[in-house]
Amino acid sequence: MKPIFNTTMATSLTAVVGRMFAMKGRNFAAAAHACLIHTVMFSSILGLISCSSARQASSSASDTQPAESGQTEDGGSVKIAARKLASAPVSALPHVIIYKTRTNCDTLVPVTLDASRQRIVSYPAPSDITASQMPVALSDGYRLDRRGISPNSAFLSIGYNEYRGLASVSTDFLFEHLLEVNPFVEMWDCGRSSSRMTADDAEKIVKSGFADCSRIK
Repeated sequence: MKPIFNTTMATSLTAVVGRMFAMKGRNFAAAAHACLIHTVMFSSILGLISCSSARQASSSASDTQPAESGQTEDGGSVKIAARKLASAPVSALPHVIIYKTRTNCDTLVPVTLDASRQRIVSYPAPSDITASQMPVALSDGYRLDRRGISPNSAFLSIGYNEYRGLASVSTDFLFEHLLEVNPFVEMWDCGRSSSRMTADDAEKIVKSGFADCSRIK
């Protein structure tokens, strides 16, 4: 910010005072009147400069504020933009997975292993298991996943009904009951499902030779 009281103003004020004393002997009232006029003008100038400086400071502060507390580039409120973003629908639907296993594992509970396939890193709680999560049998030995498996999944030697009846489970207990640590022959990621995929829809994918799908195993 530039100094409010500069050299020019100091010179002007000095001139006013000098003039007042020069006129004192002749007409003190006229000198006082002239001094008053110059004082009012001087105060007005100071006021204008102060307002201008305040506006410049405000503008500078606005320019240096982070975007999240100011305005968006198009002039809209950041808070409004954030609310619009938060209200935008975010798809949480799982990908459609179709796979084929070496042996029939339809009734067995899957767990997830680490990359070395030597440790269980994820498994369901017994209360989370339901018969509706069993895979759907398709043609040519393929299965439509209903549980949420991945290339790192493996199957226990425990079926859905038995697993659901367990009071509690641990990784050590489950690792001892691993049946097949590398059970998959093929696995295909067929993208996000806009709705729960039916067996007929999955059959069409198989018959198409997995067009528009990505092989992940």
